[in-house]
Amino acid sequence: MKVVIFLNSATTRPQTLDLHVQDAKLLIGADGGANLCSEWGLKADIVIGDFDSIKPDLLQLCKNDPAVEVFQHPTRKDQTDLELAMDLAIARGGKEILLAGALGHRWDMSLATLLIGTQEKYQQISLSIIDPDCLISLHRPGIPYSFHDLVGKTVSFLPLGEISGLYLEGFEYDLEGDTLPCGSSRGVSNIINSSPASLHFSEGLLVSVILGAF
Repeated sequence: MKVVIFLNSATTRPQTLDLHVQDAKLLIGADGGANLCSEWGLKADIVIGDFDSIKPDLLQLCKNDPAVEVFQHPTRKDQTDLELAMDLAIARGGKEILLAGALGHRWDMSLATLLIGTQEKYQQISLSIIDPDCLISLHRPGIPYSFHDLVGKTVSFLPLGEISGLYLEGFEYDLEGDTLPCGSSRGVSNIINSSPASLHFSEGLLVSVILGAF
């Protein structure tokens, strides 16, 4: 099941967002992410968080709407609102999670958002971040991944830990079972040459960043 989670970043609406929303079974506003969801003309099925950033009038509308589930948590807590939203998404059967409004000027929050999916409890889900000018995805070992309809786009592969047995096919720079150490810049600025292009590896965690209009 696909879930779209909205966060509280000041950003513009991605061009392809409607396609993802149409495929999703659940829309979740993580606290102030409900503001963004509403501004983009969408209605969250669930709002969750400590509610320090959601607009008070929107929160009241959600509470008064029987079609919207509201989960309020204490301000002093050990998890971000996003982590609470992801845990709830998984509890509801979510297998593919897309984050919108996730990147902004708070680098600490943006990095935490990117790294949150590396936790073991999320190893069974597919996690991506959509922004107007990029698509970021977290890839796990042993799971092949295909890139469709993206010919000509620049993509960077960033290893989070050592990557072993990395195969890239359909790119300007293909690889055949290579190893990339953590922090290696070897995977930066590749080009997608065919559709579909493919990726798989045997060990490690890998982030792909595709640049372009999304």
